[in-house]
Amino acid sequence: GISGTKVKGNYIGVTSDGNTVGTSSASAIKNNGSSNTIIGYEEGTNSVCTAGLQRNIVGSASATYAVSIQGATSSDIHVSGNYIGIGADGSTDIGGTGVGLAVDSSSAVLSDVYFGTDGDGTDDALEGNVISGWSSNGVFVYRVTNVRVSGNIIGFAADGITARGNGATGITSRSSTSVVGWCDTTVNATVCSDSGT
Repeated sequence: GISGTKVKGNYIGVTSDGNTVGTSSASAIKNNGSSNTIIGYEEGTNSVCTAGLQRNIVGSASATYAVSIQGATSSDIHVSGNYIGIGADGSTDIGGTGVGLAVDSSSAVLSDVYFGTDGDGTDDALEGNVISGWSSNGVFVYRVTNVRVSGNIIGFAADGITARGNGATGITSRSSTSVVGWCDTTVNATVCSDSGT
């Protein structure tokens, strides 16, 4: 697959105001076999302003997965600093009937996927995603290795306080080598399910 793809600063599955969900039933972002991919914030730019400009605003009316990482050869994937199911204002629910963010590989060799911070001490506070407002799971991890889900706000608006729950679980993992959260509490994930309660 292709290597070195960067997807930044887009409004996908929403109208130009960033707060109104469109009618698309397809995945907003799908990575199938690409490696060394950045979706959202790129580590090392080290600026809150820049982080905001690189943020993707992702909504979907009825996609199975709004953001989907697939493909047996995919590796070194970073999905960071995005609003997935939350509008550009940081509060409006633009999630749909499916899953917000999913990774699935039938061959079980897709590896080194980071949803949120990688915990390496560089720009960790800027790397978390907001993943909320989906009727199914916020995050779904299946049949892969070395997936880390950390530093995200899940089931809330961007303020981390206002409930914007996912309808099923915040995170569902069916991978024996997934890591959810880090030992350092400053980057651990905030998780909320059951409609924000």
